[in-house]
Amino acid sequence: MASLPPAYLITSDAEAVDVAARLSARLAETAAERDLGRRLPVAELAELRASGLLGITVPRSHGGPGVSSRTLGTVIRLLSCGDGSVGQIPQNHFFCLDAVRESGSADQLDFFYGLVLQGVRFGNALVNTRQPDGSAGTTTIEPDPDGGYLVTGAKSYATGALSADWVPVAATPSSSTPRSTLASPRARCEPGRCTCADMRAVSPAAGPSRPGTTPS
Repeated sequence: MASLPPAYLITSDAEAVDVAARLSARLAETAAERDLGRRLPVAELAELRASGLLGITVPRSHGGPGVSSRTLGTVIRLLSCGDGSVGQIPQNHFFCLDAVRESGSADQLDFFYGLVLQGVRFGNALVNTRQPDGSAGTTTIEPDPDGGYLVTGAKSYATGALSADWVPVAATPSSSTPRSTLASPRARCEPGRCTCADMRAVSPAAGPSRPGTTPS
């Protein structure tokens, strides 16, 4: 990920709502034109990153404002009023942060919360595409002989994945139980397969995993 200026640090529920309201107004100025021209909200997502709104659910114990669920809902509503696409994209980001809060180890909390407070955004590659006969699809992860890890499968509803900094991937290790794995999007990809150099597992049973090691 390229080096970016630090995101703004929001410190309270009230400030989160105020920042979201002001950003919503700016988004609304160009949302219809952008949608009509089928242009991706690249600049708008950069502004969302810089605003600090992506870090509002990081707990105070880890340097964030730890806003309430009510405030988070208000922020998403405001963003969606300004631009429905921009309001939709962070949903999986906040889901991922909640998964980290519920299941991550102490080292993982420090690592991922630190990234988010810098402005990192999580995408989504959780839902497996069904097979032609309607049966459930699968995605697997295994060490790649050339280094890193090999993820093989097909995903649907991958909201925000193409522009995200990190992408949560639900995959089944060859010798373990299913778990979600956070993978850097800087991967070598071909249809159905991606090779990633840096992956970190988050599951109730997982200890901290480091780049270049198989999640334990």
